[in-house]
Amino acid sequence: MCSDCTEDKSEVNPKCHEKCHSRYCYVDAEKCRNSTEMVYTSDSFPFLSTSLHFSYTTCGSKDFPPSSIAIDTSGGKMVKGTVVGSEFPLQYKLDDGLLVPWGGPQVFNDSIPWSGLLINYLNDLNQDVIEIELISPTGGSMVSGHSYDSSIKDIESGISSFGVGLFWVTTERLQRVAYSAPILWDKFFLVIERPAPNTALSFQIQKILKPFTVNLWFVIIGTIFLMTGFSIWFAGADDSNPTRWQTFRNKKWKEGSLLKRVRVVLRLYFETFLETSNYCFGQAIEQDFEATLEYKVVMMGFGLLILIIASAYFANLAAFLTLPGVANYIGTMEQAIAQNARICIPGTVGFEANQTWPDANFVYIADNDDYGPLLQAYEDGQCDLAAIGSITPEGNLDKMCELNLTITSSLVITVAVAIPLSQEISREFSYSLYTGEDFGTIYDFKKPRPTCNLEFDVSQTASATTALTPENLILPFIILAVCAMSSYVLSIFPAANTRNIKDATDHSKVASSTEKEIVHLEKIPKHLKSDEFHEAKLTKNIETQGDVAEEFSELLDKMADNGIDSTSNIIIVPILVDKHKVERKELVMKYLSEIEQALKEE
Repeated sequence: MCSDCTEDKSEVNPKCHEKCHSRYCYVDAEKCRNSTEMVYTSDSFPFLSTSLHFSYTTCGSKDFPPSSIAIDTSGGKMVKGTVVGSEFPLQYKLDDGLLVPWGGPQVFNDSIPWSGLLINYLNDLNQDVIEIELISPTGGSMVSGHSYDSSIKDIESGISSFGVGLFWVTTERLQRVAYSAPILWDKFFLVIERPAPNTALSFQIQKILKPFTVNLWFVIIGTIFLMTGFSIWFAGADDSNPTRWQTFRNKKWKEGSLLKRVRVVLRLYFETFLETSNYCFGQAIEQDFEATLEYKVVMMGFGLLILIIASAYFANLAAFLTLPGVANYIGTMEQAIAQNARICIPGTVGFEANQTWPDANFVYIADNDDYGPLLQAYEDGQCDLAAIGSITPEGNLDKMCELNLTITSSLVITVAVAIPLSQEISREFSYSLYTGEDFGTIYDFKKPRPTCNLEFDVSQTASATTALTPENLILPFIILAVCAMSSYVLSIFPAANTRNIKDATDHSKVASSTEKEIVHLEKIPKHLKSDEFHEAKLTKNIETQGDVAEEFSELLDKMADNGIDSTSNIIIVPILVDKHKVERKELVMKYLSEIEQALKEE
């Protein structure tokens, strides 16, 4: 148990003196399971069928964990690492200032030193724990022609202790060797041919509608249709354009057949719909000061909605009009699966890709040392798309530029990148990696850059301003609904009816006047019932004076005899005659005579 000391137990290592003179004893591990004493497995008797266990503390000594448990930091352990090949800037060799190719003969010349980001990173590891010696793959392991696989074979055979390179951690490789903690993560993205610009006229025309989603456009059209109904419902006789009010009250409507009434309704609704649409698209509402209170309330909500819609539309329109756009393309894995597109992917990570996307049509390409075979397969037409990782050699990046490829944001898989290790140094190596500098930061700063922009320009297909949805404009729609409900309440409660209020106000003004003697019509024309006559008085606010009332009543009777009633499309203007200006009575009588003569001629 004191292999680092001499036979007479004299001190060789300063840290070994106390350990070599400490007592220990063999114990039954099962009986000591519930004991607080530390028990260790002995490796001194490998020929025994069962392991022996020993303990220092059981015999009263200080605890000394075996070297197989505690990492010895007293001196670095020399380990060999197989370098996969010469690749700038990770691990490479220079021969007379020229970069040695991946598998060139200089790779096997130990007199030429290795350089690179990964080499420097490994050399800077804790040398109190491990010291590194770099070697090239053996000839026997190179039979497969795959340098990465050759390095793993050298680890399996015990020729080296770890591999030098960026190795994907795959299910197949984990069955062969151990791995360190990941030093990088390789993200595989979908690679497509760069889409051509979309110059179709239909695409340019559709830009006008892009600021709003289809659902929002339907909501706006539906709102206009609803406002059309409110405009007809809340129309009044005193409106500047009383056509909507008169349409359902004239003789043509009352005596018309069902078909004619349907035609009248459709025509009126269509005309009103066009008017309301003009108000909306013209960013205004109808300014009718003679309209009913109900109509004004609902128009207030509609006006606010128009303000918000117009402001949002114009603010979003410029971004969509300048959107260049591209032709149709496959940009996501979901689209690739839906169209059964063939996707080239390195065979080494094929199992992991198939586990993530079992319905995808993957074409597995035997990857020797880089993406060269995969890009050649794409160029030969063996696949429609490709899946390429973010850790890509510079030469492959330039080849992608030549093929006019672009990298989308659609993630295919993420694969851990780590160092393959033998079990004997897994603890020491992982400890050194953990205490060292983060390699991901080093690589990101100096990783290869392509000669062209391989990133897919999302601004060609999407604007910084997203199309608005109905949810974005929910507040003005709620306000409009409240206004519409308020208008309905005003229309069904007589006390709130605007016509009654108006009549009461006008009547009080007339009654309080000392300069006018107002006499309301008491003689009901024979063509009207009592309630209809009083409704006509309130609606038309007909007021006359003195003897004019009698003549006016007779005129209404004559109009009725000629087939003209109070619901016909004739506007009778009320005339107020000042009692101090009696001469105006003659003028009124003259007007009435002219109307009577016109009726006789008809």
